[in-house]
Order: sequence, then C-alpha cells, then structure tokens
Amino acid sequence: MPENIEKTYELRDIQADDLFILVSIVGKIGIKEFKACFASDDVKAAVMSMAKKDENEEAADNSNDITSVGISVALDIASILMANIGRCKSDIYALLSNLSGMKAADIAKLPVMTFTSMVVDLVKKKEFADFFQEAVKLFK
Repeated sequence: MPENIEKTYELRDIQADDLFILVSIVGKIGIKEFKACFASDDVKAAVMSMAKKDENEEAADNSNDITSVGISVALDIASILMANIGRCKSDIYALLSNLSGMKAADIAKLPVMTFTSMVVDLVKKKEFADFFQEAVKLFK
C-alpha cells in the first residue's frame, strides 16, 4: 500500500460463508475472465521456469518464483474486479463489509485510494487465491 494512504481497516480471513458472495461476484464478472489470469503467458512462463529448476537448487529460489506468480495473478484479479466493479458493486461492498466489520455504506464512502487498496489486500489473501485455484480446476 502506498505510504500516503492511511489503512483504516483490517481484513479477517475469508471463511466458508464468504464464498457465497465470491461466487456471486464471479458469476457477474465471468469465470473465463478469472481463468485467464492463471493462463497468461507470464504465469505459464513462470511455472515452466519453476519446473525446469534443478532439484539441487534451494527451495527459497522456488519460493520466490511462486510468490512472483501469486502477486501477478492477484494483481490481474484486482484489475478484473476494478474493471467490472459496476456489475458487482453491492456484492463487493458486502464482501468487504463482512471481512472488515465496517458497514457497506461506510465502505462506499472511503477515499478511492483506500478502497482500491482494500480490494488489492483482499485479492492478496491466500484464501482468495486458493478459492480461484479450486474454481479454475472445475473448468479444465
């Protein structure tokens, strides 16, 4: 998060009950848009690079590659959410409300940079990535 943005929220871990809102958001945006995040040339190249690494190399090297891929996918997903926010505005407000404990109306009044940072923080959560990895498996 940029230094000039005051983080006025904390997001709890995503729980089973939150999945219903996530599914609604994905339905409004389209699973193909999210699937494309995992099928991009950058992700494929990173995965191939990790697969080609010599078994004798340290695990930390692989961990850095995995982190880079995860960040790339998270940012792609954040970009998709921001581009399609109008279709699922109330669902995104509801999800962020559930995760932060803030009222949806208060989230709607956040400064745009704080709101954007909140969305980026959401998609960087491990459980968020786990959800999409499992959902993409259904469409292979």
